[in-house]
Parts: sequence; C-alpha cells; structure tokens
Amino acid sequence: MIEWLAAGGTRRLVAHIQPDHAALGKVAAALGLVPTGEVDFDVEMIWER
Repeated sequence: MIEWLAAGGTRRLVAHIQPDHAALGKVAAALGLVPTGEVDFDVEMIWER
C-alpha cells in the first residue's frame, strides 16, 4: 500500500489514532508509521511516515 501511494506522489502519511486503540497502532506501525509524540485536539496520538 505504501509503495502504491508513493508511486502516485504521496510523500507523507499521517494517522490520528486514539490511544486506547492498540490494534490501530499495530496497523500503523506495520505500515511504517511512528508516533510523533504529538496529540491532536481530540486527544488522538499523531503517527507519521
């Protein structure tokens, strides 16, 4: 999926994940995203690649 997006010109991926959703964090990590340590206005952790 990441390669397909990059081939289409995507340079940055960002996910906003609620801290109590461990499964979504695992999916994000499997896609190469890492937590930035930032939190958005809804108290969701921001992950980025």
